[in-house]
Amino acid sequence: MEAKGFKKVVRDRVQLTATVSTRVDATLEPGQVSEVVEVTAESPILQTDRSEVARNFNAKAVTELPLVNRSFQSLVGLMPGVAPPSVDFTAAEDPQGTTFFRANGQGNSANNTQVDGVDNTNPTLGLSIYIPSAEVVQEVNITTTNYNAEFGRAGGAVLNVVTRGGTNQLHGSLFEFNRNRALRARNMFNVAPQPQPNFVRNEFGGTLGGPIVKNKTFYFGGFQGRTLRQSNTVTTTLPVDSWRRGDFSGVAGLTIYDPASGNPDGTGRTPLAGNQVPGSRIHPLVGKLLPDFAAPNEPGLLSNLIFNVPFRYNGYSYDGRVDHVFGPNTRGFAKFNYSDYEVITRAALGDRIGDGTISTPYTVTAILNLSHNFSPTLLAEFRGGYNRYYTNVNGLDLTSVTNQSLGIVNPNPDSISSQGMARINISGGMPGIGTPVVYPLINADNLFNFVNTWNKQLGRHTFKWGVDLHRNRMDRFQPQGLNFGPRGMFNFNPGTTALRGGPGLGPFGQFGNSFAAFLLGAPDQTSRTFMPITPTNRQTQAFLFFHNTFQLSPKLTLDLGMRWELYTPIKPRYAGGASNYDTETNSLLVAGFGSNNLANNIKTDWNNFAPRVGFSYRLGSKSVVRGGYGISYYSGRFGFTGGTLSTQFPVLYNIQNGVENDFVVNGTFGVLPPVPVIPIPSNGVIRPAPNQAFFTMPQNYPAPMVQSYNLTIQRDLGWGVAWDAGYVGSRARNIPYQRQLNAALPGSGANGRPFFSKFGRTADVALRANGLDNNYNSLQTNLSKRFSNGLQFTAAYTYSKTLGVGDDQGGFIVQTDINRNYGPTGYDRTHMFVASHVYELPFGKGKRFVTEGPVAQVVGGWQFNGVFRKVSGAPFTPVADVTPCNCPGNNNFADSVNPVKYLGGTGRGPLWFDVTAFAAPGANRFGNAGRNSLRAPGFTTYDVSMVRNLRFSEKFRLELRGEAYNISNTPRWGNPTNNVNNANFGQILAASGERELQIAVRLTF
Repeated sequence: MEAKGFKKVVRDRVQLTATVSTRVDATLEPGQVSEVVEVTAESPILQTDRSEVARNFNAKAVTELPLVNRSFQSLVGLMPGVAPPSVDFTAAEDPQGTTFFRANGQGNSANNTQVDGVDNTNPTLGLSIYIPSAEVVQEVNITTTNYNAEFGRAGGAVLNVVTRGGTNQLHGSLFEFNRNRALRARNMFNVAPQPQPNFVRNEFGGTLGGPIVKNKTFYFGGFQGRTLRQSNTVTTTLPVDSWRRGDFSGVAGLTIYDPASGNPDGTGRTPLAGNQVPGSRIHPLVGKLLPDFAAPNEPGLLSNLIFNVPFRYNGYSYDGRVDHVFGPNTRGFAKFNYSDYEVITRAALGDRIGDGTISTPYTVTAILNLSHNFSPTLLAEFRGGYNRYYTNVNGLDLTSVTNQSLGIVNPNPDSISSQGMARINISGGMPGIGTPVVYPLINADNLFNFVNTWNKQLGRHTFKWGVDLHRNRMDRFQPQGLNFGPRGMFNFNPGTTALRGGPGLGPFGQFGNSFAAFLLGAPDQTSRTFMPITPTNRQTQAFLFFHNTFQLSPKLTLDLGMRWELYTPIKPRYAGGASNYDTETNSLLVAGFGSNNLANNIKTDWNNFAPRVGFSYRLGSKSVVRGGYGISYYSGRFGFTGGTLSTQFPVLYNIQNGVENDFVVNGTFGVLPPVPVIPIPSNGVIRPAPNQAFFTMPQNYPAPMVQSYNLTIQRDLGWGVAWDAGYVGSRARNIPYQRQLNAALPGSGANGRPFFSKFGRTADVALRANGLDNNYNSLQTNLSKRFSNGLQFTAAYTYSKTLGVGDDQGGFIVQTDINRNYGPTGYDRTHMFVASHVYELPFGKGKRFVTEGPVAQVVGGWQFNGVFRKVSGAPFTPVADVTPCNCPGNNNFADSVNPVKYLGGTGRGPLWFDVTAFAAPGANRFGNAGRNSLRAPGFTTYDVSMVRNLRFSEKFRLELRGEAYNISNTPRWGNPTNNVNNANFGQILAASGERELQIAVRLTF
């Protein structure tokens, strides 16, 4: 910095990080320009010029903290206001292992991840397409509220990842991380003499970067491989020998009624003699399947099989990047990644009839970046990105047992229903038989992103504006429909062997009556899906923003911004590629025919204006007060943007015989429903609509909106330590949800379905819309220390509450009264504390103690790292079997009859809470318990690592690492069994997080 009549001021060691404004203060002294005043100091630790709630993590945190799977996404769990992250997809669909999180009360769809400034989120599933390995990451910025107007398409958190590039110096790394069974504790439900599950995990690879042309062109490349051979301990339920023979006698409270007696609606039925199914009445199909059933290995009628299910994973990721300096004002880079995988998951019922799967996915990411300084005060940046997400998942064994070999009648065979067998579901805890209905799945998403931003410095104003364009081409062949199964599906629930209006089911009725229905071949619902063509979805998203950071005074900075977001309705590529059910006229409107446009007449919402207002006020040199208010929009996933309409007729047929939980036998076991041939009229209106299950979406479809606000004070405590505390809140509107419209009131049965009385429809009608609200309020506090004197740490505490009527675009327990579902969200956590540290022990050469001699060689170079987390328990809902309610389309709450007492029992037998506080509701009514009115156990974990750093020279360093995940082996208990009709009600029968030790060697140079 220089001016005529003043000495030139030079300031170095200014650390610039992604998306963060760094203030550089300087005082000009009178003198000659030839005189230079050099100022060397650390960058300020206070956030003095931005109003957002954010944190930056450097490469040291990414590579040296004991993060789960060494994924940068785990860092978001170190932020206040973020519920414990989780992996929501199976590895078959998401082999890269996206960590989903709920930030500041918003669901898992409300977040956005960018890599090198390019969007990296799959719009269909919400997962991250490319997760750079730890060795490739340079820096991670996480903003959880009141982000700059440049960022949007999110209501929760925004993650920005910067990857590494080459330099003038040759640098790189080689690494190998290993975990195995000998270094892993047993699961709490895997006890001797049961065999300990197999577990061998290897992560290996390396990086290399350097100059191609010094000072001009640089390269950086990386490879990471990950292989996993393991078995997962599962606890499930299988019928005991006597039940397989049809003998249900001697089980207290269990009565098997003959579905062939009485009336079709379930009244007037009589019990089977001796509570036994005669051998002559056991369905022939059952006799073909029972030999493949595993035998229980634990006592009891429920949760009597503990089994180690094999799992196999191979994943390989290849990274390449080239940076080039075109001139003093222009530079750019090109980035490419290719990752491919193979994932095989076997099943408790074996390969022949179990639900094992095989997946062979891959991903591609390509990024181009160009920046140019038109003048010292005007900077432009251009970014282009391409992401491809491809996966292919199907059943593991589709030839040993098929519909044809079982003798299942298939009126409309196709390539899918001719391979493998129909899905058979027996409720009450037994694993499903046959490939899951969501497979086969062939997904090919091609996503294009173009971003152009401009920065202009004008006096005390810093203007930034730009455009962000997305073009999404999403093709997803998944003949799942409404979970009816492309190979056919037979559902066996307790109602067909129960008495309508009779006594409750008792503790063993849910499984006992359902299995008896299976033996008798009395399905509660018979269905199938049929998909003759591949759904194709196209969408354009456009975002414009303008932001002004105004330095109103040396103490006060204002953030003023406006963002506009456009989400066009999703359209198929061709006419007939989607349809929408009209609930007013019982018509099916086919896209692209007649007056129906390709968007099924869903309107474009042009009103997504998102103002952002914030301030930052310096209270002297050691404190700053920040606050802000902003509106953000985002897009739902799993078809909530409109892709839902391409998953039904005429792209996909949902054929449904009967409704579940209505006491009525529907369909014939062993006979798949025929697929009707329905012509499409030229006007695109099919009236009346076929009696198939349909989705419907409203024409007015506003984007989900989140209002975020915060007021925070931050204090510089010295020694590189900053502390902040404040209030953070949000209110969300138009949250995505799914509601069953054709649900009956209690006691009214199938005839009570509203569309039955109006149109004679018995099939489901599922509304997918944006329209729910939630609210979040919290106290958040942080303590952080930047790395100095061998130590860096973070500590965050959150006290919060989130209330709403739905979670993560989910449905409801009671469909006929949405407000009945109001309560804490499923991801609400009252208390959350998380801390991390990287500590180089102060011994050895260059440290404070024992700096020389043989002892220094032994005690020097050690590093102690860790992540500690303590979190309150998740809420859950006490429910009851819905069959006695006789309200098809709904589920049911339990009855609350006494105050809840928490007993603290875990594992098989002991109770977590006093189960006498709840009872099964009587016939023909909903229970009175509240949604999420109970709390599961919280959890405490401490992940640590000890690292020995050996330096061979100034360039080469060898790390010998030992890491322990959950070093205390404290179980992370699952939720208790929450169905009052289940004999295990109140017991916790699942646990995870058993201690794992990892050894590693890492060479850096």
